[in-house]
Parts: sequence; structure tokens; C-alpha cells
Amino acid sequence: MDPMHTQGFDTTQAASDMDQVGQQLEHLTTQATQFLVDEARRNPYRTVLAAAGVGYVLGGGIPRWAMRMGFNAAVRMALAAAAAKVAVD
Repeated sequence: MDPMHTQGFDTTQAASDMDQVGQQLEHLTTQATQFLVDEARRNPYRTVLAAAGVGYVLGGGIPRWAMRMGFNAAVRMALAAAAAKVAVD
């Protein structure tokens, strides 16, 4: 007998859940890409300035501790927004 099934772990359900998560991530990626394309068309100068700012930060223009703190906050906000979006859908 498979040891995973004896402990109550359903691999079929886990695979189905992972497939659903993958589909949701693909949908979110498509939405984010479309948003960025639309934003670049509406506000090209602002988009270029934002990209330059991101490049500056990633290039080491901000101390690591500040960058780490900002990144952690951004990830938390993005995850909260994604969770709210998934809950609404």
C-alpha cells in the first residue's frame, strides 16, 4: 500500500488543487501584463520613470535594509490583493 494514502493524503486532490492554483496564477499574470501594457500606452513617460526607478533600486541605489523592508511590504500587499481577488471570484 502507498504510504501517502495510509496517512490520509489524497494525491489526486493535491494535483487538482495545484492545477487550479496554476490556472489562477496564469490568469493573474495575464491581467498584470495587460495592465502594464495599457498603463504604458496611457502614460508612457510615467512608465519609463517607474522603470528607471526600479532599475535604480535594483542596481543598489537604496540600502539593502530599506529595499528588503519595502520588498516585504510590497509582497504582503500583493498577496493580500491576490487573495481578495480570488475570494471575490
